[in-house]
Amino acid sequence: MSSLLLLLFLCLLGGGNSSPEEELQILLEFKASLSTTKNNTFESWTSEGRSACSFAGIKCDSTGSLRVLSLSDNTLTSLFPWGSLGNLTDLEVLSLGDNFFDPSPFPEVVVKFAKLTLLFLSDCNLRGEIPSSIGNLTHLVDLELAVNFFTGGITAEIARLRNLRQLELYNNSLTGSLPPGLKNLVSLQLFVNGFSGEVPLELGNFRYLTTLGLYSNRLNGMLPPKLGKGKMRKLLTGNNKFTGKIPDSYANCSSLVRLRVRNNSLNGVVPARLWGLPNLEIIDLAFNRFEGPLPDITGARTLVYLLMAGNQLSGHIPDCWRRMENLTFLDLSSNNLTGRIPSTMGSMVGLHTLHLNNNSFTGRFPLSLRKCQGLVTIDLGENRFHGEVPPWIGDSFPALKILRLRANRFSGGIPPQLFRLAALQLLDLADNDLAGSIPRSVSNLTAMAIRRQQRDDLHRNAFDYSDSVSLMWKGEMSSFKRTLSLVRGIDLSCNFLSHEIPSELTNLSGLVYLNLSRNDLTGSIPSAIGNLDLIESLDLSRNQLSGAVPPSIASLTFLDSLDLSSNNLSGRIPSGNQLQTLDPSVYAGNDGLCGPPLPNKCSDHLERSTDVEENRDGDEIIWLYLGTGHGFVVGFWGFIGLLSFKRRWRLAFFRSMDKVLSRLSIGLKR
Repeated sequence: MSSLLLLLFLCLLGGGNSSPEEELQILLEFKASLSTTKNNTFESWTSEGRSACSFAGIKCDSTGSLRVLSLSDNTLTSLFPWGSLGNLTDLEVLSLGDNFFDPSPFPEVVVKFAKLTLLFLSDCNLRGEIPSSIGNLTHLVDLELAVNFFTGGITAEIARLRNLRQLELYNNSLTGSLPPGLKNLVSLQLFVNGFSGEVPLELGNFRYLTTLGLYSNRLNGMLPPKLGKGKMRKLLTGNNKFTGKIPDSYANCSSLVRLRVRNNSLNGVVPARLWGLPNLEIIDLAFNRFEGPLPDITGARTLVYLLMAGNQLSGHIPDCWRRMENLTFLDLSSNNLTGRIPSTMGSMVGLHTLHLNNNSFTGRFPLSLRKCQGLVTIDLGENRFHGEVPPWIGDSFPALKILRLRANRFSGGIPPQLFRLAALQLLDLADNDLAGSIPRSVSNLTAMAIRRQQRDDLHRNAFDYSDSVSLMWKGEMSSFKRTLSLVRGIDLSCNFLSHEIPSELTNLSGLVYLNLSRNDLTGSIPSAIGNLDLIESLDLSRNQLSGAVPPSIASLTFLDSLDLSSNNLSGRIPSGNQLQTLDPSVYAGNDGLCGPPLPNKCSDHLERSTDVEENRDGDEIIWLYLGTGHGFVVGFWGFIGLLSFKRRWRLAFFRSMDKVLSRLSIGLKR
């Protein structure tokens, strides 16, 4: 962008003697100088007989004096010439936010615009401290400086802004205590900063306050009890250090729509009358220390989110879900809940996400959930469910992306119908009592064959909620949230599965992790394992797998967690990429394996055979196999003659014979 052109047009509009035609030309030249713009904003800036005052973002009074300058959200770049605004003393609205300006401190020239009612400089790459002179803008109604790099505290002079209704300073690095005064505020958004100390009690006296966003700071003390006596709609105080109980007065706040206090140290029993508030859509009380039974929420018919994970709730789930058609996200995980899942849960036909994991629920897989066909996430892990995994799951949840049943007591086989879930991207049946073979229909999990991963509704939605799931990732239980939609994986470990690993599994080329460890799987590792070239974690340990490690495994360039230990594998470990750099323990318990990184060396014929594996000519090997079909005498001596003539053929023959003998040996052991 040309700073000179912008300087000229602002000065001219600020009281110069230029004609309307000259103003029009200057603005058109300014538009032409911009390197990155959004066309829909500047499409009104044309020369088709219109004056400059009719352009989008420009507003003039009857004398032509500029009142409104709005160029926000246009991807403007380079250093903005703040000094050129000096003559615009009649400005009432200055909106330049959401652009890509070069870094600069807060523009002091702005505090000279005493008539400003709206100042929008969010996401402008501003840094340093907010000056105390901001208190000069006493006509301000809306002050938005969010998503910048401001440091220090909020100056006490801000209390002079008696007309201020909206203050947005979120996503900065501000510290200190919350600002005093400002009793006429309607919206106060200070989240994602470093504010500390207690919330001023006077906030409870702000009779117009409807939105209070304080989450992700370092605030402590009690929640102000009087906040529930006003017109509060959104009370967002999560990710702080608040203690004590939820004040009973909050249950009287009939205007409350969102109550989010997750990840604090709040305790006690949730006020029972809170569940009867007529407009409540979100209750997020997760990861606190609330105790007692889960209350009857029959009156909360407007609820969309109920998030109470990570508390100390106990007892049975009440049978109160019949009229909860709006409930979309239910998370009761990591509590002390017991008993069976009530049948009325099937009435929540709009349910999208269900987390009941890490409790002590009993019974079979809830049949009532069959009616909830919009489910995307089902997490019943770490409970005491038993019986078979129902085949109808495969036909009842066409949108299901996450099925997590790990650490229960499910038995029987894995139903082939389960693999009709074409949208499934995470399947975790680990640590159960499942037996039988892995169905070959596993290749029908088409979402796991998608190689190009994109974020979707698992990551974020209209209520700014991100789903999260705990996965056994590279040997450790890890929680995935923001990147969850990018993960594709199967975990069938710690069961009693037998027979061979189906070769069809290698068709799922989008897999990022695969864990089949601690089963009774036999046979060889599929030769096409190299098709899983996006895989990062592969665990086949503690089975009865035999044969060689497939050479194609060396092509898994993203693989950084491999465990093949405690099997019956043999032969030389394939060379290439990182396989020789892994810890030798990943190959331990396979007495027949040799070569780096193991200390035991391979015999000479294995060394030579490996060379052939890396350099063989396919046509020559086919010829060798055909040659062995001739009569013993003629074929044997003629073939030996050829082998003595060409070294590569000789080595290939020895390798092929090793394979035959190995297979015969395995057959005799069975």
